[in-house]
Amino acid sequence: MIDGLLLLIHLTQENADIQKIIAFENTFERLLVIIQDLGATDGGVIVQDCLQLMHNMLKYNVSNQVTFSSFSSFETSSELCATF
Repeated sequence: MIDGLLLLIHLTQENADIQKIIAFENTFERLLVIIQDLGATDGGVIVQDCLQLMHNMLKYNVSNQVTFSSFSSFETSSELCATF
């Protein structure tokens, strides 16, 4: 799993098209599930990588920001943010 995350982090750093493709594969929801399963702030490196990937997907990408803010687990992400 870690190798896949690292690859996605690398691919999404500067490529808005890849960011959009990945966003439409329910990546935000999947990443939030991983983060919660690993205990959020207790999750270590994998949680950090998940957050970095989310950051890459949201930074300067308005369509992904809209997608993120409108998906059904927004309450979950709000709860998760409260734990940090």
